[in-house]
Amino acid sequence: MHIRALGTALELLCDGSVPAETVREVLESWSDARIPGVPGAERISLSVGPGRAGRALVTVDRADQLGQVLSTVVTQRALTRRRGTHVLLHACGLALEDGRVIAFVGPSGMGKTTLARTLGRRWGYVTDETVAIATSPERYGQVLPFPKPLSIVQEGAPKRQVSPSALGLAPLPDVPLRIAAIVLIERSESPVDESGRFRPGPAEIESERLPLAESVGLLAPHLSYLSSLEQPLSELARLIEGVGGVVRLRYREAAQVATVVDELVSADPHDRSGTGRWNAGDVPGIAAGAAHPETAATRTWSPAPATDWLDTGGAVVVLRGTQVHVLSGIAPPLWRRALASPRPGLPELTSAVVDAVGRPPGGGAEDRVLAALGQLVDEGVLVTG
Repeated sequence: MHIRALGTALELLCDGSVPAETVREVLESWSDARIPGVPGAERISLSVGPGRAGRALVTVDRADQLGQVLSTVVTQRALTRRRGTHVLLHACGLALEDGRVIAFVGPSGMGKTTLARTLGRRWGYVTDETVAIATSPERYGQVLPFPKPLSIVQEGAPKRQVSPSALGLAPLPDVPLRIAAIVLIERSESPVDESGRFRPGPAEIESERLPLAESVGLLAPHLSYLSSLEQPLSELARLIEGVGGVVRLRYREAAQVATVVDELVSADPHDRSGTGRWNAGDVPGIAAGAAHPETAATRTWSPAPATDWLDTGGAVVVLRGTQVHVLSGIAPPLWRRALASPRPGLPELTSAVVDAVGRPPGGGAEDRVLAALGQLVDEGVLVTG
């Protein structure tokens, strides 16, 4: 059987150890991704039985485990082939009739598959796994479909893999797909969270468009191969701005989301830069650390080597390897001044912060700057010498 996953042609080949019933299940579950034979397609060999690991790429002890493992392997192969050329969002994707795609982003267990099964009966099913968005100039914003089987939970057994069409999900429109909205989903069965914050009730739903820097920081954990992009944070920011900002959606029931689909795909540009300020932590999101006062008089500071960084005008986002740091409060003016040459010391850095946000209530500007610098050094964002 040949299938297409995120534009990649793959050949699935079962050996004689795979029971005929399991072969039929594989064929049926991947039927919506099936394509005619492609010469030279990358092969994925499947086998069942103990001691057969050296004979096949996908080997399981029991036949009922094969579907779930195969789905994981196919996804990994497809993602690897698209690294560096696409933004790869761990998301459920649904397509409107005109080809506009909404990517519903969230961690495992947040309800992406439930959304796909609920809304996918009305709008085209793109995927419940990864929404791949092209970054090349000639194809920018185009979305690659991935009609993989959906994983259905079975009590006391591995998840069952079921094709989208078998679940009654709608086919894709016969037009090019393009990203129109990115939505961070938060589903809660309780009307109040652990901190006592109100959660939407059975008939209520909440949505808000997020600042750019916050959007980048929240999306980063749900991206595959972010660092493989040529300019990771710039590409991500460009994508976010292109859809009018990331929307955070809080709801209780998947059916509620259908009522706000039109709102989600309408871009609403607004000021997402944020502002600098003095506050209790001074560097929200950065773990507290030592202030290193004994070396303050002679030390200088500069940014640590980074994969990429993005200045939104208010906040600064720094990517180090796969770790994303969102700097706010007084951290952005510290970062900007630390970029300057020669390396600045504490007086220059304090002056830069005061120029940017004014003097703190009650004084103590230098002490607060020193504490913030210590936190940034401990987090690995700045280096001192």
